[in-house]
Amino acid sequence: MVVLLFLFFTSCEDSLLKEVKTYHQNGTLKSIEYLNKKGKKETESKYYNEHGILSYTTTFKNGKPIKTLHFYDDGKLRYSSEVRQNDTIKAISYFKNGKFKTVGNLIDTIKVGWWKEYRYDGTLVAAYEYLNNNGKQYLNQLKVYTKNGTLKENESSFFYSKSSRHITNR
Repeated sequence: MVVLLFLFFTSCEDSLLKEVKTYHQNGTLKSIEYLNKKGKKETESKYYNEHGILSYTTTFKNGKPIKTLHFYDDGKLRYSSEVRQNDTIKAISYFKNGKFKTVGNLIDTIKVGWWKEYRYDGTLVAAYEYLNNNGKQYLNQLKVYTKNGTLKENESSFFYSKSSRHITNR
C-alpha cells in the first residue's frame, strides 16, 4: 500500500515537469531535460554526443546540479561529481577498467584537502594535499608511493607529528 502511494505521488510530481529535448544539427538527440513550474531543471538530465551516445548526465534539484556522471563512448563511467556539505564537490575520475584514477574534493574548481592519484592497476601513485587561500589552490604536501605501496620519502614533501613535534621532509 505504501509503495503504491509513493508511486502515485512520484508520478503526480513528475507530471508537473516539462520535458525539453534538443537536437544536434545532424538530427540526433542532444539533450533531454526536465523543468519544474519555475522553469528550473529537476531530476536527471541526459546529454548525448553527435553520434547519439550518452556523454553525461546531471541530476538537478531546483535548478542546482547535485550529481554529474560522464561516460566513455563505450558507456563505462569516466568521471563523477557530487555536491556534498558546504557546497564541497566529491570528484572521482575512473580508468576504462573501472578503477579509480583520481579521488578528491573541490570547492568550485579549486582542489581542496587530500587528493589521491592511482595507477591503472589500482595501486596508489601519490597523495596531494591542497589548501585554498583566498580562492587560490596551493599544494601543501605530497606523498609519492612505489608500485608496492612503500612511501618514496626522497620524492615526497610532507609533515607528520610524532610526540607533538612536527617533522618535515622538505
